[in-house]
Amino acid sequence: MSNAAANVMINVRIFERPSAHVLIIAWREAGRCCYSEQRWERTKASEAGVCALSGEAIAPGQPVFKPVGDPAPLNQKARIAESSVRDIVEPDDVLA
Repeated sequence: MSNAAANVMINVRIFERPSAHVLIIAWREAGRCCYSEQRWERTKASEAGVCALSGEAIAPGQPVFKPVGDPAPLNQKARIAESSVRDIVEPDDVLA
């Protein structure tokens, strides 16, 4: 996905979804930051935005995932709409 405002290429890859509330993501933003196994947690959007994965609009109060960490990651304002990852299987959904 490209951030048109800054003309920066962002590459997002979802590695796993260990639970309904957590994603493990690879985030690469040329010239700014690179996270190979970044934890994102589910929350509600506090403001309008754009999904980093699908490009769809995000409304305040919509379920989203955001990056977490201490110290705060450089991409801390990024969001992924929960609706963009609904089809990703959680561990409990996999048959043994």
